Amino acid sequence: MKRWIHVLSITFLITGITYITNSVKLSALSQKSAPLIKGRYAVVLDATTGEVLYEKDANVPAAPASLAKLMTALLVMEKVRPNEEIAITQHARNTEDGSAKISLRVGETLKRDEAIKLLLTISVDYVAESIAEHISGSGKGFAALMNERARELGIQATFHNASGADGKHHHASAHDLAVIAKEVIRYPAVLSAMHSVSTTVQTSAQYIEIHNNGRKELYQDPHAIASKSGHTKRAGYTLVTVDEKNGRRIITVVLQSNKENAYKDAQKITTYVLD
Repeated sequence: MKRWIHVLSITFLITGITYITNSVKLSALSQKSAPLIKGRYAVVLDATTGEVLYEKDANVPAAPASLAKLMTALLVMEKVRPNEEIAITQHARNTEDGSAKISLRVGETLKRDEAIKLLLTISVDYVAESIAEHISGSGKGFAALMNERARELGIQATFHNASGADGKHHHASAHDLAVIAKEVIRYPAVLSAMHSVSTTVQTSAQYIEIHNNGRKELYQDPHAIASKSGHTKRAGYTLVTVDEKNGRRIITVVLQSNKENAYKDAQKITTYVLD
């Protein structure tokens, strides 16, 4: 009996210490003035626990723009084998005709991780749509799969397409997108593609250098390790960043910001949380 009382006492002690520690952390954060940002919606999530560390209307649905590609990337990693070849389709190519980012021919193929680079480093819409057709046979079928996976993650995001192009029923909250990011950055190929400013891509027909010079602004933040941005008329500028300090990793999402302030917004609130 005494042994059980001793075990229970230790359990309560550990629980109490954990509670006090977490309370101290929350108290210290709440005592700091939350930064003012231009973005209309935002959230910071602990990448390990999923705890919300900062929020600004984080559960309000909004157009995600290319942050929808995070869900596309998650389904690629879950559904496509590493050496499986994804073909560029005519239907997909028509979605971004004349893209200045990169020119791939209809029928040209690329392996899974090469597709991830084009999806998350330079955000090529027709690669996203080719992935959709490869996995589900059609963009509509893939959107249904995206929404099914969202429900499995416990979020209410509704996706209309694989690329993030504006659509009437295409929306996700900042928190929704942070939850997706938390899941997908577990894959090294995804984190690498979200980290790269420049990299190389090999297809069945060519070997190409790709560059995302806009991402250079991310690394003004000393703790930043990855990002994905987006922009459409309806969404404004959207951004997810991943930061790490002293082994602690956080995910920041900013929605409906503008070109000049999206990265600044993210850095303000990550600094608020990490410092």
